[in-house]
Amino acid sequence: MDEATREYLRGRFADYYRAAEIPLPPAANEREWAHIPWTPGAGTTMVRHQSQLDLGDIDGFLSRTAPRHVYFSAASYDDPGASTMSQKGWRGADLIFDLDADHLPGVDPSETSYKEMLAACKDALSRLLSFLEADFGSPTTGSSSLVAGGTMSTFAPTRFSH
Repeated sequence: MDEATREYLRGRFADYYRAAEIPLPPAANEREWAHIPWTPGAGTTMVRHQSQLDLGDIDGFLSRTAPRHVYFSAASYDDPGASTMSQKGWRGADLIFDLDADHLPGVDPSETSYKEMLAACKDALSRLLSFLEADFGSPTTGSSSLVAGGTMSTFAPTRFSH
């Protein structure tokens, strides 16, 4: 990607981040954060082992740096900004399921409409939540789902810790 294109995209990302209200995950200060900046050249560099304390105000960080990608961990830590995993002090993790419509039984992406794939994902999600409630005794109220393309991710409210 040439420099002019990179700067143009960085500017549009900055515009988006300034205007958007980005919701933070629960316990955002206990999570490891990472981002991929608009670095020159062909390679991609991920900046990892950051905490919310390192980044400061997340909205301000996103507006100033306008990264290509931003990630946060499913796990929570005592010190999410520590440079090694053993130093972080694992506390627990969210329970996350990723339901890909094209991997569900009976779904052939070449013959199944997008609407039918979403319905299949919704059915699989309903069965998963029923299973979790029955097997773990954990109520699924408060869980959240995110649909992106033909994928549905579910974040169950139960956090597993040691």
